[in-house]
Amino acid sequence: RIGAGSLRSRRKLFGPESHKGHDFGLMSARASSRRVTIVGYYGFRNAGDEVILTAMLRDLRRRPKIGITVASASPRETAETYGVASFLWSDTRALMTSVESADLVIVGGGGLFHDSFGFDPDAFLTDQQTGIAYYTAPVFLAALSRRPVMLYAVGAGPLLSEQGKLFTRIAGELATAITVRDEASRDLLLALGVTAHKIVVTADPAFSFAADGAGKRPPPGSNPVVAVSVRHWDRDIAPAFWERELARALDLIVERRDADVLFVPFQYLEGQPEDDGAVACRVRQLMRRSDRASMAPHALGPDAILGTLRNCHAVLGMRLHSVILGLCAGLPVVALSYEPKVAQAMARAGRADHTVDLRAFDAARLADMLDESLAGGSADIGPNLQALAAEAVRNATIALDLLKKPAPANPSLATALELLPRIVRVRVEEARAMQAEHRRCVADVDILMARARELDAELEQGSAAHQALALRIEDRDRELQNLGAIREIQADEISARDRELERLRSERDLESSVRAAAEERLRSERDLESALRAATEERSIAAEAGWAAERESLE
Repeated sequence: RIGAGSLRSRRKLFGPESHKGHDFGLMSARASSRRVTIVGYYGFRNAGDEVILTAMLRDLRRRPKIGITVASASPRETAETYGVASFLWSDTRALMTSVESADLVIVGGGGLFHDSFGFDPDAFLTDQQTGIAYYTAPVFLAALSRRPVMLYAVGAGPLLSEQGKLFTRIAGELATAITVRDEASRDLLLALGVTAHKIVVTADPAFSFAADGAGKRPPPGSNPVVAVSVRHWDRDIAPAFWERELARALDLIVERRDADVLFVPFQYLEGQPEDDGAVACRVRQLMRRSDRASMAPHALGPDAILGTLRNCHAVLGMRLHSVILGLCAGLPVVALSYEPKVAQAMARAGRADHTVDLRAFDAARLADMLDESLAGGSADIGPNLQALAAEAVRNATIALDLLKKPAPANPSLATALELLPRIVRVRVEEARAMQAEHRRCVADVDILMARARELDAELEQGSAAHQALALRIEDRDRELQNLGAIREIQADEISARDRELERLRSERDLESSVRAAAEERLRSERDLESALRAATEERSIAAEAGWAAERESLE
């Protein structure tokens, strides 16, 4: 499931370092009498794989006192949700520790052994391992630690590369027991040379939910609701084409049956191509009757999904586990098969005639199948489902039987030796690269040490200059203190001079006032003298006039 091409986006999305070195709940797992380590595609927000894990745990816990540890992309969430211990899937050291302390190692379930998205064989047993290399690692480590290991209800294929075939064969040969979910996976393992007696065809663990019964059905007379599960798929067919055809088929069934469409996403990976919600939104936008389509809330738990499906009247599924859970809910199911595993599951359930190949379907044919399913024209497949449920539980029975047996005394490691040359070569190359890096680091350290000595000399020179500068600053401080004292004296002198000037200014004002008074007195005296002079002259003139008159009179 974890291809090399999608590793970077998944690390970015789930924060692979966020739980590095943290093993949630391991103390409780180690305190149990028997310990089981499970490695699969868990914690990646895929509802189908979470359904597998739920079914596995429910079936394994029929035996009490089993401590279970699960490798997960979200260790804390997995530990809290399922009551197990958990460690980060990419932490190879934690994987080794968990395998070494386990009484049984389980790899599964689900379609794990394929290389459709590629994988890097040289990343085997490193924190960068993905795909088949990742799922082979716990098998290899268990064999080295002499621990029983089971491939649990796995799917195998397609295998496109020779390295994919090699790793899958080695995983199969090292496994103590193998159960596969379909005959095609068994045939592929046999073709690779895996021993036939250890391979048992069972069923996908999710089929065990069929034993719970169909449950409550929608009330009769209500508008039929078709649950639709879609996923991204672009191999051998253009997504734009099949999404458009699917939208036309849904429009037809809405118009024929006055039906409602409920999209049920099984995987939310926001911003990634594998986001079911984004695909469902595109199909809904292409529908003419998008007003009759809605989106179910995202739920990873099988109980929530089954509860949603039981309120519907039919299921149209691309996702394998939407098909399986629809069958377990007792609903008529039409499967849109994008990989053989979907058609194989429908065939084993007795619904092969309601399977449409994604690469060969058209809207009218798909609408006819849905119409027939809603009309109740499907055959009774109850006995098939009960048989599949028993086979699903049989996976856990085989696993629990391995716990009763002693650990393999001398497992055949001849197969494992095939991987040793690659492991040794990769490690030698890594060691050589590390030695070269070490030499570069030593050279860099020498350069840095020389530079450090230069900096020490510069620092000593800087220290001397700093001391000289400190002395100059002290001298300047003393000068400033002296200048401050001088400034205070000058300020006192200026204050004294200001007072003297004020006194002189007051005396000058007083002198000006006295001078002004004297001048005023002199002006007054001059004016009086002028007045007296004028009066005397007037009297003289008057006297002369009198004398003249008297003279005239006398004359």
